Amino acid sequence: MNSLWHRQCFKCKGCDEPVVDGRDYVAALDTSGRPWPLCLDCHFEEKDLRCAKCNQILRESYIEFNGMNMHRSCFMDDEELDEGGEELDESGKEPDEDDEELDEGSEEPNEMSTYEEVAITFV
Repeated sequence: MNSLWHRQCFKCKGCDEPVVDGRDYVAALDTSGRPWPLCLDCHFEEKDLRCAKCNQILRESYIEFNGMNMHRSCFMDDEELDEGGEELDESGKEPDEDDEELDEGSEEPNEMSTYEEVAITFV
């Protein structure tokens, strides 16, 4: 931002707080294309990128899973995604041993052995 500013005019375009040392800013353009400082809090508010689990703004790197964005910690804490948890069927019961394998002569797998392909992207 190669512009001259009065000290009292050099403020965040979003929250109108004075620009201070020790706080990070990005350059944002106003409607006329003129650059203004924008603090990171306002920058992330403006992007409105929120975690699908906790609904908080995503400020750090995040995980994109099945079209949802999540904090890494929210993704790892999600009970449905917890690898250490017990596998339950739709009724909330553990599957029978017979259900886990195909019956002899059966061509189709049961529901418990059918998996959907998903993509996880680390951003």
